[in-house]
Amino acid sequence: MPDRTKKKQPGLSLYDLTPTELESFFLSIGEKPYRARQVLDFLYRHPVERFDEMTTLSKELRDRLSETVRLAPITLRATVESEDGTIKHGYEVSDPARNKIYLESVWMPADNTDVGDSDYGGGQVQPDRIALCISSQLGCAAGCTFCATGMAGLKGQLTTGEIIYQVVHARKLYGKLPDSVLFMGMGEPMHNYEAVVSAIEILTSEAGMALSPRRIVVSTCGEIEKLREFRAKFPKVRIAISLNAASDTLRTS
Repeated sequence: MPDRTKKKQPGLSLYDLTPTELESFFLSIGEKPYRARQVLDFLYRHPVERFDEMTTLSKELRDRLSETVRLAPITLRATVESEDGTIKHGYEVSDPARNKIYLESVWMPADNTDVGDSDYGGGQVQPDRIALCISSQLGCAAGCTFCATGMAGLKGQLTTGEIIYQVVHARKLYGKLPDSVLFMGMGEPMHNYEAVVSAIEILTSEAGMALSPRRIVVSTCGEIEKLREFRAKFPKVRIAISLNAASDTLRTS
């Protein structure tokens, strides 16, 4: 995995880093590894908006962090709620090079989607549960004709932080974690493999968001080699295969 701990503002958000990478980051700036544990609490247990809210850190360290890295990598610009309780969020990325490019996440009742317990995405609908559908890319290059995002083409990749912050911000908005996180928004997850893998490491890490892998579903149109690699790394994460075909014969082929 590439070393992302050496990037400087405005490229690096602390949300881009896995717990292990966060330790390496603090070592690289001359701090003790335990600083990572302190900061992880402010990222995932009690998320803050500004570095000066990280009160267990010295003012000097907070000032250093604010000069070299950032926190929220995306900004909520629009919210639309439907009659069935589904809420869509439109986020703008903070990177000036991708200014005015938006991504979408969706907070939705579980009866609008499958959040069962099967390894491959099947199972019983469970009432009163919430699923969060998140994006892994800005647009998509897969070109599936049934998908509006795919027809629009790929506009750019999302960073690990831009992926994970969709979950962090939803927790801030609604006061709880969703029951399931679905990589079913904009993008083909296997086309942004490293960032998606790091995001799932954070989602499932005890030092991160501590979600069960079985509460995560990754929807893919079938990038077989990457999918095999992914499955070996996350055997308990559920996989949903999305195939654009009108018959079982075409789907099988």
